[in-house]
Amino acid sequence: MMRNTTIIQVIFLSLSMSILTGCKEKAINPEDDIPLFKDFIEENIDKVANDPYISSTVKPDDEMYDLMLMLQRGDWSQKTWDEMDSLMKKGVENAKIIYATLRRTSIK
Repeated sequence: MMRNTTIIQVIFLSLSMSILTGCKEKAINPEDDIPLFKDFIEENIDKVANDPYISSTVKPDDEMYDLMLMLQRGDWSQKTWDEMDSLMKKGVENAKIIYATLRRTSIK
């Protein structure tokens, strides 16, 4: 009985491995996608976005903006911690996450 179980496990493992590796024909080359987007790229290559913060997750009108700017500039003064504390008291989850990440070794 033990031998049959081992044989079944080997067959199952072999089938699993062949399914996982057999479906991949070749390595994915990102340059293969260029012909698909060529027209779009040519139409939009010279366009400038109206919003300079288009790729930013925090924009100037967001409540986290000042805090993120201070942290990005390396300002670790009391003013930064006070701003973070103020946001946490307001219930801003991202401020709590940043605080926990920065202080994870000394959280009580």
